Order: sequence, then structure tokens, then C-alpha cells
Amino acid sequence: IVRFIRSFLQDRTIRLTIGNFIAEPITVTTGILQGFFLLLILFLFFASTLLLILQRGNITAYRFINNINILIYSKSIEENYRAIK
Repeated sequence: IVRFIRSFLQDRTIRLTIGNFIAEPITVTTGILQGFFLLLILFLFFASTLLLILQRGNITAYRFINNINILIYSKSIEENYRAIK
């Protein structure tokens, strides 16, 4: 199973297209193929650990489908910055 999933995550490229302009392919080293049928399952594995790490003190994390929102609150921007860093 690992080799099967790895085959979808390696040696990938993207190409930006705007109107008639088509850019040269760019190598992609992170992320999962858009529309990949296992995307949601892989995201759940990733997010389950990440969300546990983020749930502390003044930090809260929520997930919806394949997105994570992180909420940090305090009395100052500087404290928020230190928390997210």
C-alpha cells in the first residue's frame, strides 16, 4: 500500500495556464494530487496528529474536509506571533 501511495506523490509537476499562456512545468515536492481519490483518507492520517499537537492553551485548530484552520487568541499580536511560530 505504501508503494502504491508513494507512486502518486513522487515525480510530479504542475503547469500554470492563464488564458493562452502556458508556463513550463515546475517540479512539485509537497502536497497531494488534486482530485486524488485517497486525498481525504491521507489527510485524516496527517491531520489527526497535527490537530492533537495544536490543541493547547490559546490555540485551537479545526478541520473541514481537507483544510485546517488555526485560531490563536491573546491580548497582543506579539503573543499570537510567538504562539504560531
